Amino acid sequence: MPRFLLLLSILFFLSTNLSAGHILGGGIDWDCQGNGDYQFRLTIYTDCTGAGMGASQNIHGPFGSINCVLISSGASNINGNCNSGCIQQRWVYLSDTVSLSGVPPTNGWEFFWNACCRDYEQNVAMNSAIYLESKMYSYTPPNASAPLNADSCYSHSAKFQNTDPLLICTGPYSYHHQIGDADYDSVSISFTPPKANSFSNVTFAAGFDYQNPFPDSTENPNNGPVTLDPSTGLLQTNFSGAPAGNYFAAYLLKEYRDGQLIAELIRDIPLVVLDSVLCLPAATNNRPNLSISSNNGLSLVPFAGGYAIDIRQGDSLDLDIVASDFDFNNMGIPQTFCLRGFSPKLNPNNMTLDTGCIGGNCAKVVPNGTGGFCNSISGSYNFTWSPDCSLIKANSFGPTLIPFTFEVEDNACPIPKSRSLNLMVRMYSAPLFPSSLSLVSADTLGNVTLSWTRAAVVTGTPFSAYRIYSRNLGGSFNLLDSISDIDSLQASYTNLAYPSEFYIEVLAGSCAAGSPASATISSDLGLSIEKHQALSFSLAPNPAKAYVSLSLDHLSDFDPNLKAYLYSSNGNLLKVYHLDLAATSWRLELNQAPGRYWFELRGKKGRFAQPLIVKP
Repeated sequence: MPRFLLLLSILFFLSTNLSAGHILGGGIDWDCQGNGDYQFRLTIYTDCTGAGMGASQNIHGPFGSINCVLISSGASNINGNCNSGCIQQRWVYLSDTVSLSGVPPTNGWEFFWNACCRDYEQNVAMNSAIYLESKMYSYTPPNASAPLNADSCYSHSAKFQNTDPLLICTGPYSYHHQIGDADYDSVSISFTPPKANSFSNVTFAAGFDYQNPFPDSTENPNNGPVTLDPSTGLLQTNFSGAPAGNYFAAYLLKEYRDGQLIAELIRDIPLVVLDSVLCLPAATNNRPNLSISSNNGLSLVPFAGGYAIDIRQGDSLDLDIVASDFDFNNMGIPQTFCLRGFSPKLNPNNMTLDTGCIGGNCAKVVPNGTGGFCNSISGSYNFTWSPDCSLIKANSFGPTLIPFTFEVEDNACPIPKSRSLNLMVRMYSAPLFPSSLSLVSADTLGNVTLSWTRAAVVTGTPFSAYRIYSRNLGGSFNLLDSISDIDSLQASYTNLAYPSEFYIEVLAGSCAAGSPASATISSDLGLSIEKHQALSFSLAPNPAKAYVSLSLDHLSDFDPNLKAYLYSSNGNLLKVYHLDLAATSWRLELNQAPGRYWFELRGKKGRFAQPLIVKP
């Protein structure tokens, strides 16, 4: 071996956190404590020998080593249920606060931990080293001219919150990684190549690769497919007689905000298949059942391994959660099952409290009856939440996503079985379409009369104001007028500069959210166009069932370019209607579920919308 390669090899192994070949996996994440001070967490999984891990470990970062100290409780033994023997150990190391300043480069700041030797795995071709890494990327807020400095604490990393081992006997299996993020950023989870070091990946055995790390139908036709939900981290599979041992896999969590990748974390952890002797008591055990229903008319929509529910400003959630398990243990006694909940908006220690969650304004789950969260045969629980306005993202007309995960787990031997259910709360601001602004008259002396269409807001949504903005050509827009009467649709102004430009927005909703701005118009158009009224149209019947009739209120508004559009209450386009130009009214088929919708008419005068109710 050339001397420089030998030296490089020696330096690499001296730089590692040396341990015997008992490492099973781990991961790195972080929190920002404020003022640019970060705390890093290193989690390491080992076999039950202890692996000589020691009282401290070093994470390597872009500014040097970060010393992490084993938490005071020490290593945690992970046992199979009803099994006194250890299956894995979990070691958690925390750093002191570390100051970070500057802007991460395009390829991010990398934080890593490495060790010389990985434990033996069933799906790996040979023993290898292990390399755990996470990355922090820059973030530029909307409309900002430059990315934020890391000392602004723009992000806590997302986290794999489920600390349970992945243990399985024969049969169907699911494991929920329970992704949590204090900043409510979007996440995406996928299998990723596990690393042996910074420049090479682990080599898998024949029949396996990083995207197919577990036994499937290629090993046994009775095995089910392996699936990993990219938005929730729910892993599902079905094994039939897979050889006992560790099956190595790595999971990549990407964290996004405003479409920008701001962090990447890798969880490197095996799935452990227990041997037939340990698994014998589990032969007849089934997974518990778990369901959820709405009590107040808000609809649950199937979504990503569970349900989504759409709420508006001022809505409250009232849901029932029901769990059941009809299996018995080997003593003939019904199994006990327990319900757990995970969300930034649940108190992590007591979800019956509406305090103690991240950022306040917490949801709560309360057991019905006296059984608490652990029951036999069946149990029911009530979930309630009244989100406040602080959760609506500024300058965003899409929903704010608040994830909840509920899991019910039995106490079967040797390992429990569980079932998870995801609930994604999609929180929308008031569903506002922009009012259309028109120029009624204008002259060179600065006299201007404007008119606009009535605000299209959902019935019951509080209305605050029409806000009209103006500017001299080349200047900045400033508030010209604020009109609090929703039925006031015209205003005149004097002594304005000529020419001036104008636009209008609507302020409405319990959180007083602003609508998109209207198109900008100029007062110099008043010298060359005729006075006109805003286009208006009628929908009948409203509420409707299978169809609705659309007609123009003024025949003079006929426009050969007219088209009609049907939107859901949250702004998703459902249908486009191409109108017969030979008619002045049109019968339009609906075929929609009962609920609130919007009809929009577009023509040369702009876009005009009205609410539509579809009844059962």
